[in-house]
Amino acid sequence: MSPTVSRAVPAFGSASGGTIVTLQGSHFINSGLLTCRFGAIDVPAIRFITSELILCRTPKQVPGTVMVTVSNNAQNYSSRSDIAFHYNDLVFFHLHPYLGPISGNTSVLIESETTIPRAASKMIRCRFGDLIIVGSYVDENHIRCVSPAVVTAG
Repeated sequence: MSPTVSRAVPAFGSASGGTIVTLQGSHFINSGLLTCRFGAIDVPAIRFITSELILCRTPKQVPGTVMVTVSNNAQNYSSRSDIAFHYNDLVFFHLHPYLGPISGNTSVLIESETTIPRAASKMIRCRFGDLIIVGSYVDENHIRCVSPAVVTAG
């Protein structure tokens, strides 16, 4: 039977690629030829978990929506897919405030010039130097992170 894809989690990621996507479906076969297709670009599956679950890393792609299909032999792909993956070109431009005390605990509102999918709410992270902090979804154009305390300014 041909493999089918019923869900992609997350269903969005950076246009620069590299997003690890869990594909749920059926009839996946554990082989070196297990391949994921994002639009017209094929990439090898990075992990077979079960016949219903695999992991793939998204390739670089222009921003927009592509269909996702899977092949067990790197040649024959599922004939039809209703599962889409959206490539975002998120670039954050506005930080409010852009400075804060080294004691941290400053609520920073990040405004995007592009839409932030609500489905991203559990994956929002902010980097303050070498520290990565869990952020929160505010609305389709804003996220919020609270700055951590640091020893030196920078």
